[in-house]
Amino acid sequence: MPCLNSLKGLKYDFCEPNLAGVKEVYLADDFDNLVVSAETSAMTITAISGATFYGYQMEKQQGYYTSTPTFNDNGRLQYYTNTVRIAFDKLDAEKHLEFIALTHNPIKAIVLDNNGKYHFIGFDSYMTPDSGLAQTGQSYGDNNGYEVILSAQSAYPSFLIDETLAKSVIEEPGTNAH
Repeated sequence: MPCLNSLKGLKYDFCEPNLAGVKEVYLADDFDNLVVSAETSAMTITAISGATFYGYQMEKQQGYYTSTPTFNDNGRLQYYTNTVRIAFDKLDAEKHLEFIALTHNPIKAIVLDNNGKYHFIGFDSYMTPDSGLAQTGQSYGDNNGYEVILSAQSAYPSFLIDETLAKSVIEEPGTNAH
């Protein structure tokens, strides 16, 4: 008997848009009072309270979210590695302070993809930095900015969140005053 779901099949819908990439990322590093409820069989978040997720906008085609399953020698799932890449162009003082915070704190994430879907990452664990980079670039066409790659090992890939629920706990990019 399957652990979570049994196969049901999926119909291909070639009229459905499917854009790759991440539009915005919302992160929380103060989640001592965070309460998250989920329907694990549907992989959806049903309630979130106790934390504010601060928004980060990026240039198009700069951010991504991946979930990679790891299996043991017997072919059984051990865990998922959930990874989020965020990048900010141009070195400046405000972004430098955010870069420091992102590379020092455990994090929970909500990712808004380019299809308008919200994904909650960190249901049973938190994300930590895998790598970070601040660079001036060398040539005029090189990147000048910051990059942080966050990851978490979890029993689950991301959970989907309804837009109304996601918007109840996020603070839009550029409005955060923390």
